[in-house]
Amino acid sequence: MKILTECLLISVLVLLVRYDIRAEEKPGNPEYAWLAGKWSGTPALGGSMTIDFHIVNGNEIKGKAWLHGMRKPSGATGTRETNIWGKITEKGLVDVTFGWTTGNVRYVLKRNEDGSLQGTKDQKILFLKDKDKNQ
Repeated sequence: MKILTECLLISVLVLLVRYDIRAEEKPGNPEYAWLAGKWSGTPALGGSMTIDFHIVNGNEIKGKAWLHGMRKPSGATGTRETNIWGKITEKGLVDVTFGWTTGNVRYVLKRNEDGSLQGTKDQKILFLKDKDKNQ
C-alpha cells in the first residue's frame, strides 16, 4: 500500500510540473511587434478606451483594456477595466475579445495604411497607437 501511495504522489507531482512548464508563455512573433503597447480610441458604443496589447506564443494577444467615461448611478463618470485575449490571424487581422462582467465582446480590427486599427464591421471603432505613453 505504501508503494502505491508513493507512486500516486510521484505521478501527481510529475503532472503538476508538466502543467507548469506548458503554462509558460513563449515570445510573440517579432512580425507582430507593431501591435504591442498602448492604444487609445473609440469603441463601438462611443466614449473612449485604452488598450494595452501584449503578443505572446507567436500570434496570441493578451492584455488589459480600460473603458473611460462610464456613467455611474450617482451621475459621476468612472473607468472600467477588463482583460483581453485573442490572436492575430494569418490575414493580419486583430481578433480580440474583451471579458466584461456583462459578457464577452469580440472585435475584429484591421490595420490601416496609417497604422491605426479600425473595426471591420463597424468603421466607428478606431484606435491609434499611443506614442507618448510608456510602451
